[in-house]
Amino acid sequence: MVDFQPILLLPYERTELTRKPGGGRTHEPLVPITDTLRRELSTQVLQLAEMAARTRASASNPLPVKVVLHERALAKSSRPYKFLKNAALPVIAVERPGELIVGGTSDRLTALASAIQTGTSKEDIFHISTLTVFSAWGVSDIFGVSTEAEAAALLQAARDRGAFVKVTFFPWFSTMVQRLATPQGAIGQGPDRPSLLATFEQALGLEVRTANASTDRPVAYLEPTAELTVDYFRDHKSVRSVSLEPIYSVVDPASQPYIELASLESQQVPVPAGEAVVVGVLDSGVDSAMLEPGIIGRETFNVPADRDPWHGTFVSGLVMSARWFNDDDQRFPLDVALVFDAEVMPAGGLPEHLLFERISEVVRAHPEVHVWNCSFGAAPLGNIEYGTLAQDLDALSDDLGVLFVQAAGNFPNLRTWPPTPAVAIGDDLASPAEAIRSMAVGARAHNGGYVPQEMPSSYSRRGPSFALHVKPDVSHWAGDMNQSGSLGGHGVKSIVPSGMSAESVGTSFATPIVSSIAANVWDALATSNATAPRPELVKGLIVHSALLHDQTGIDSDHRNYFGWGTPPSSALVLGGDPHIFTTVHEVVLTPGSDWYKQPFPVPTQLLTPEGKFHGEVLLTLSYAPPINPAFGSEAVRTDVSGAFGYMTQTPEGRSRFRSITPQEVVGGYWESQQVADGKWSPLKSHRKRYPQGTGRGTWALRLSMTERVDDEAHQEQRVFAIVSFRALAPDVDIYSTGVREVNRLGYVNKVMAPATRLRVDG
Repeated sequence: MVDFQPILLLPYERTELTRKPGGGRTHEPLVPITDTLRRELSTQVLQLAEMAARTRASASNPLPVKVVLHERALAKSSRPYKFLKNAALPVIAVERPGELIVGGTSDRLTALASAIQTGTSKEDIFHISTLTVFSAWGVSDIFGVSTEAEAAALLQAARDRGAFVKVTFFPWFSTMVQRLATPQGAIGQGPDRPSLLATFEQALGLEVRTANASTDRPVAYLEPTAELTVDYFRDHKSVRSVSLEPIYSVVDPASQPYIELASLESQQVPVPAGEAVVVGVLDSGVDSAMLEPGIIGRETFNVPADRDPWHGTFVSGLVMSARWFNDDDQRFPLDVALVFDAEVMPAGGLPEHLLFERISEVVRAHPEVHVWNCSFGAAPLGNIEYGTLAQDLDALSDDLGVLFVQAAGNFPNLRTWPPTPAVAIGDDLASPAEAIRSMAVGARAHNGGYVPQEMPSSYSRRGPSFALHVKPDVSHWAGDMNQSGSLGGHGVKSIVPSGMSAESVGTSFATPIVSSIAANVWDALATSNATAPRPELVKGLIVHSALLHDQTGIDSDHRNYFGWGTPPSSALVLGGDPHIFTTVHEVVLTPGSDWYKQPFPVPTQLLTPEGKFHGEVLLTLSYAPPINPAFGSEAVRTDVSGAFGYMTQTPEGRSRFRSITPQEVVGGYWESQQVADGKWSPLKSHRKRYPQGTGRGTWALRLSMTERVDDEAHQEQRVFAIVSFRALAPDVDIYSTGVREVNRLGYVNKVMAPATRLRVDG
């Protein structure tokens, strides 16, 4: 029996908030502002004003105009928001970084052209220097193709396949639909759906299969009739994008997805009967007499002819007893969980709109289930973007406070390791693994195979996400193909409906292992009453533990294959060995304020006689920022940065914070690099070792919040900051002295897991 030391929650005090340093200066122009440049830009805008007049664009149905910024104007402080807003052209959407979308009318665009020609203030001149191109939202933008012929081919492909066409709209379409709705008809997914469809059809002049106008990126699914032409979509100013509706499935990467190994009839599968921990499995159903004692409930959507429960059964076996099925391999966690069997996926897959309807129905009907396993996906159909299903799952997570654990997806071709640099092979994430609130899971080859042992599996899809966030968040053991590229000998094991143990591979089977860990972490937090369990807290703790306990190749070059690492059992997520000391800080940031925890409780063994930090420090930030899907790659609307460091005094007697994690970067650190390094990501981690010692002063933890647009969110932001110190030698007990330091400083603290959840066999 092994006991781990519990991590501590340190609630924050509002007195720890300080006013963020304000001010700023007007930047120097990015390019010379010549008469020629003013004339070129204003001419582009006046041509768009003529188009707006010709198409009768109005304030309620404007002409979508794309504004492309200079590559060095991506930072918040450099963007021409105020300049555009002064012409009544506020930014209402974003597609890709540096591509702003405004709703233009003839008079507004004419006013903007005049401002470009005549603006003389230093602020105006800088803003003009950030502008490069103005253009109308056109066919290539709508269809994501280069030519009209390709756009027409996409619509014809929908007719040939009998697939629905998915159409997304600019935010003003929601207002238009609302204006057309009946007085009783609130817009959304509720009982007013017939009214919703009617108003969409009235606005579009077409039959709509289903629709959703509950976000600022409305969507409709249309029959591919002859009326759906390229010209129709070009002329409809509210249309943002047109694509084929994705089909989601639980397709496995191997042509022979399972190899049956041995009968389990004479053995008792150790399902966790009677345990309170539950994972909801949104899959193809469970059909196993041996697993039935661990099924606490069931929802079935498919008729028998459409059922294929092999995948759902294999997934559920791993939720219940992953280590037992895999020969007590110590790399698999000890966590076990019961299963709520939600059979949402038929054998042939399911269109996007139907899949979400099923997921929404079952998740809303079972609020007792907090963690839902999603081992399904759709291969990328074009540019990486924030997909509709990902948006819907994020909204459902916010509404119900649940965590979706999502497979990163399987790549049909096999990738060698290490991967060939700068080679685009199309192994990007499968939707909805890009979802901001979900935890995406990749696969690793625990027994080697096509790739070396413990490397990312040859089929596992990788990030980053549409917003350059690290994805997958974590990875786990799910086997690999053998050297000949076929299944056999290197897979992960579970159970199939025949009653046999079986081998397979896939991110589908790494995901339930993480789901079981997450459900156990959630349950332990609920039992401890230190703080209410939240999806972002559970996610942050798991990522932090992966970074803390996994040292295998987790570097910045390969992070979007591994994620932040492979998490251990929940007992180690919530506790640790004596040479590790972890505190969690739950802070509610307010706009315009920074937060400091100083002096910070650093175990004394990690400080040299000169006061330098001598050890390893890890910091993870996890929070649930406001999301606006209208802003595409910039859908996350607030950023929280954090750093551990020390306070020093300037010659003028002012306090200054100096970070050691991450280290400070001086000069030339443009927004694009900051985004790649985690800015605007709601989950970020840093790890640094200082064997020679560093810094000296009052040790402190700092958090700071930035909004995309000042005063946009108008809300507080809850943040979880997780800090771990680790001694450089494993025989040094820093936990006890860390706790003593917390108490010496008089900080209120709470144990985040009961002792019974931190005691494991082996």
